[in-house]
Amino acid sequence: MAHESLIDYTLINTGGFPEFAIKTLFYGINYTQRSFHVIGDGRKPNTWTSLPDVGKYVVSILLRDEMTRNQDIFVSSFTSDYISMIELLEREMGEKWTVVEETPEEQLKRGEKEHIVLMRSMLLDGRGVLDRGGYVLWNDKFPDVKPRTLQEVIKDCHKELSV
Repeated sequence: MAHESLIDYTLINTGGFPEFAIKTLFYGINYTQRSFHVIGDGRKPNTWTSLPDVGKYVVSILLRDEMTRNQDIFVSSFTSDYISMIELLEREMGEKWTVVEETPEEQLKRGEKEHIVLMRSMLLDGRGVLDRGGYVLWNDKFPDVKPRTLQEVIKDCHKELSV
Protein backbone atom coordinates (compact mmCIF):
# COMPACT_ATOMS: atom_id res chain seq x y z
CA MET A 1 0.00 0.00 0.00
CA ALA A 2 1.40 3.38 -1.01
CA HIS A 3 1.82 5.84 1.79
CA GLU A 4 0.73 9.40 1.06
CA SER A 5 2.13 12.27 3.02
CA LEU A 6 0.07 13.06 6.08
CA ILE A 7 0.84 16.74 5.58
CA ASP A 8 0.49 18.55 2.29
CA TYR A 9 2.07 21.95 2.09
CA THR A 10 2.87 24.66 -0.35
CA LEU A 11 5.28 27.38 0.69
CA ILE A 12 4.92 30.70 -1.11
CA ASN A 13 7.97 32.97 -1.04
CA THR A 14 7.18 36.54 -2.05
CA GLY A 15 9.98 38.78 -0.86
CA GLY A 16 9.04 42.08 0.74
CA PHE A 17 5.75 43.93 0.49
CA PRO A 18 6.30 47.39 -1.03
CA GLU A 19 3.11 48.80 0.50
CA PHE A 20 4.40 47.79 3.93
CA ALA A 21 7.77 49.42 3.18
CA ILE A 22 6.11 52.71 2.24
CA LYS A 23 3.32 52.82 4.82
CA THR A 24 5.25 51.71 7.92
CA LEU A 25 8.56 52.67 9.48
CA PHE A 26 9.86 49.09 9.44
CA TYR A 27 12.27 49.57 6.51
CA GLY A 28 13.38 53.05 7.57
CA ILE A 29 11.10 54.91 5.14
CA ASN A 30 9.10 57.68 6.81
CA TYR A 31 6.39 58.90 4.44
CA THR A 32 5.13 61.71 6.67
CA GLN A 33 8.61 63.15 7.28
CA ARG A 34 9.73 62.51 3.67
CA SER A 35 12.85 60.74 4.90
CA PHE A 36 14.67 57.45 4.55
CA HIS A 37 17.26 56.21 7.04
CA VAL A 38 19.11 53.68 4.94
CA ILE A 39 21.81 51.23 5.93
CA GLY A 40 24.40 51.47 3.18
CA ASP A 41 23.62 53.15 -0.13
CA GLY A 42 20.15 51.64 -0.72
CA ARG A 43 21.05 50.46 -4.24
CA LYS A 44 21.02 46.71 -3.67
CA PRO A 45 18.04 45.05 -5.38
CA ASN A 46 15.26 43.30 -3.51
CA THR A 47 12.37 41.15 -4.62
CA TRP A 48 8.98 42.69 -3.91
CA THR A 49 5.42 41.42 -4.23
CA SER A 50 2.53 43.84 -4.02
CA LEU A 51 -0.11 42.77 -1.52
CA PRO A 52 -2.89 42.50 -4.16
CA ASP A 53 -0.54 40.33 -6.24
CA VAL A 54 -0.03 37.98 -3.28
CA GLY A 55 -3.77 37.31 -3.34
CA LYS A 56 -3.74 36.75 -7.11
CA TYR A 57 -0.84 34.30 -6.82
CA VAL A 58 -2.54 32.39 -3.99
CA VAL A 59 -5.68 31.93 -6.10
CA SER A 60 -3.63 30.88 -9.12
CA ILE A 61 -1.62 28.42 -7.02
CA LEU A 62 -4.79 26.90 -5.55
CA LEU A 63 -6.20 26.43 -9.06
CA ARG A 64 -3.08 24.43 -10.04
CA ASP A 65 -3.04 21.91 -7.21
CA GLU A 66 -1.28 19.17 -9.17
CA MET A 67 1.60 21.47 -10.13
CA THR A 68 1.92 23.33 -6.83
CA ARG A 69 1.26 20.75 -4.10
CA ASN A 70 4.27 20.22 -1.81
CA GLN A 71 6.32 22.87 -3.59
CA ASP A 72 8.35 25.85 -2.47
CA ILE A 73 7.06 28.51 -4.84
CA PHE A 74 8.88 31.79 -5.46
CA VAL A 75 6.88 34.65 -7.02
CA SER A 76 7.25 38.41 -7.26
CA SER A 77 5.79 41.56 -8.71
CA PHE A 78 9.14 43.24 -9.44
CA THR A 79 12.72 43.69 -8.32
CA SER A 80 13.83 47.14 -7.19
CA ASP A 81 16.25 48.85 -4.89
CA TYR A 82 15.11 51.19 -2.13
CA ILE A 83 16.54 54.37 -3.62
CA SER A 84 14.50 53.81 -6.79
CA MET A 85 11.41 53.64 -4.59
CA ILE A 86 12.35 56.94 -2.94
CA GLU A 87 13.04 58.57 -6.33
CA LEU A 88 9.61 57.50 -7.60
CA LEU A 89 7.99 58.82 -4.42
CA GLU A 90 9.77 62.14 -4.95
CA ARG A 91 8.49 62.35 -8.54
CA GLU A 92 4.96 61.35 -7.59
CA MET A 93 4.84 63.84 -4.72
CA GLY A 94 6.87 66.62 -6.32
CA GLU A 95 8.95 66.84 -3.14
CA LYS A 96 12.56 66.09 -2.29
CA TRP A 97 13.15 63.46 0.38
CA THR A 98 15.97 63.36 2.90
CA VAL A 99 18.09 60.21 2.61
CA VAL A 100 20.42 59.52 5.52
CA GLU A 101 23.02 56.79 5.03
CA GLU A 102 23.77 55.07 8.32
CA THR A 103 25.45 52.02 9.74
CA PRO A 104 23.51 49.52 11.81
CA GLU A 105 25.34 50.84 14.87
CA GLU A 106 24.15 54.39 14.13
CA GLN A 107 20.56 53.19 13.82
CA LEU A 108 20.85 51.38 17.15
CA LYS A 109 22.26 54.55 18.78
CA ARG A 110 19.23 56.48 17.46
CA GLY A 111 17.02 54.04 19.38
CA GLU A 112 15.93 51.64 16.65
CA LYS A 113 15.18 48.13 17.91
CA GLU A 114 17.93 45.58 17.29
CA HIS A 115 15.75 42.99 15.52
CA ILE A 116 14.47 45.65 13.11
CA VAL A 117 17.98 46.92 12.38
CA LEU A 118 19.16 43.35 11.74
CA MET A 119 16.31 42.78 9.27
CA ARG A 120 16.93 46.12 7.53
CA SER A 121 20.62 45.34 7.30
CA MET A 122 19.89 41.99 5.67
CA LEU A 123 17.44 43.44 3.16
CA LEU A 124 19.59 46.44 2.32
CA ASP A 125 22.69 44.39 1.57
CA GLY A 126 21.08 42.40 -1.23
CA ARG A 127 19.93 39.30 0.63
CA GLY A 128 16.31 40.19 -0.18
CA VAL A 129 16.48 38.84 -3.76
CA LEU A 130 14.45 35.64 -4.08
CA ASP A 131 16.10 34.23 -7.19
CA ARG A 132 19.65 34.36 -5.87
CA GLY A 133 21.45 31.14 -5.08
CA GLY A 134 19.72 29.07 -7.75
CA TYR A 135 16.11 29.67 -6.72
CA VAL A 136 13.81 30.15 -9.69
CA LEU A 137 10.83 32.46 -9.84
CA TRP A 138 7.60 30.72 -10.84
CA ASN A 139 5.94 33.86 -12.25
CA ASP A 140 5.72 32.44 -15.79
CA LYS A 141 3.79 29.39 -14.51
CA PHE A 142 0.92 31.71 -13.55
CA PRO A 143 0.12 33.61 -16.77
CA ASP A 144 -3.23 34.74 -15.37
CA VAL A 145 -1.39 36.94 -12.82
CA LYS A 146 -0.37 40.31 -14.21
CA PRO A 147 1.92 41.69 -11.49
CA ARG A 148 1.71 45.34 -10.54
CA THR A 149 4.63 47.62 -11.27
CA LEU A 150 6.56 49.65 -8.75
CA GLN A 151 5.14 52.79 -10.36
CA GLU A 152 1.57 51.57 -9.79
CA VAL A 153 2.31 50.74 -6.15
CA ILE A 154 3.91 54.15 -5.54
CA LYS A 155 0.94 55.98 -7.10
CA ASP A 156 -1.58 53.99 -5.05
CA CYS A 157 0.33 54.38 -1.77
CA HIS A 158 0.74 58.12 -2.27
CA LYS A 159 -2.93 58.49 -3.16
CA GLU A 160 -3.96 56.58 -0.03
CA LEU A 161 -1.50 58.29 2.33
CA SER A 162 -2.08 61.84 1.10
CA VAL A 163 -5.78 61.84 2.04
